[in-house]
Amino acid sequence: YVASQNETWIEQYYSMGLFTYIADALSFFYSAIPFSLGDVIYVFLVFMIVKWIIGLFFTRRHRLKTKLLNMTVFLSLVYLIFNLFWGFNYYRLPIHQKLELSTDYSTKELRNLSCKLIESINKEHRILAESDTVAIKFPTKNDFGPSVQQAYLSMENHQLITRIPANKVKSSLFSTALTYAGFSGYYNPFTNESQINALVPDFRKPTIMAHEKAHQIGYAKENEANFIACLTTINSRDRLLRYSGLCYALQHCLKDLYFRDKLSREALISDLNPGVLKNFKEISVFWSKYENPLEPVMKVVYGNFLKANNQPKGMKTYNYVVALLVNYYQKESTL
Repeated sequence: YVASQNETWIEQYYSMGLFTYIADALSFFYSAIPFSLGDVIYVFLVFMIVKWIIGLFFTRRHRLKTKLLNMTVFLSLVYLIFNLFWGFNYYRLPIHQKLELSTDYSTKELRNLSCKLIESINKEHRILAESDTVAIKFPTKNDFGPSVQQAYLSMENHQLITRIPANKVKSSLFSTALTYAGFSGYYNPFTNESQINALVPDFRKPTIMAHEKAHQIGYAKENEANFIACLTTINSRDRLLRYSGLCYALQHCLKDLYFRDKLSREALISDLNPGVLKNFKEISVFWSKYENPLEPVMKVVYGNFLKANNQPKGMKTYNYVVALLVNYYQKESTL
């Protein structure tokens, strides 16, 4: 708690110091394992906790205090390892301070960025598709990992890319469970592994991989990982990655514009090529198939996790990525 109160200290000595050595060591060890070892560790942890809870009902009263103390020590150790291996990154300097960007923006500025994104998306779509009405077909079951890794390598001189992430992104052993919970992927802080939900449409996979790799290099906050994912894929020489990144950035902008100016949002959507809209529909149709009563509960749980880790707005924190996008591309002027 004391250490987390000093963002400059965390940035200099942990995120740019100790964490880089820990992450490199973990990546070296776990990259040689073909499956997601992090998934196995989580199963073990859940098994231990469930076993302990069941054991409480068969524990004699005079031993109950000892068992509670033992579990408290165990959970405290897990929490300590979580923070030491990665968790302190939640308290590093925010990206907008590093880049000297404002966190405020007007609806007009948001519309202007959305227009630029749509123009770029339509341009890329015309290059990749046979016609304006055809959706971009991403290679089925293609491993976008090497292309995403190359996108990071081409950005290694950028101020925000402080280290190159581990090369491999693994498919989660629990992709079906992740889908029903409403998640596209996740990062395991105990192993420095990035897991992707193998079931999500290929159109979305490049940005998911880029997002999880952003966690690997020390950007713990979801909004900042989203921004890094947009930045790396949009600047990629791979047109499929660039197209995916532009669409991902536009999705965030249109979501924010929905609450600010619905009429402008609808007008902007009508400017998109019909084939682009089909790609967006592919995503919404996929998630609609897996809607269930458990998903909102999982989002609440995860939202509370974010709030406990220096993201007071919980799931709404994701919208901060729009402020970064608007002000960054105002400063850079080109997409």
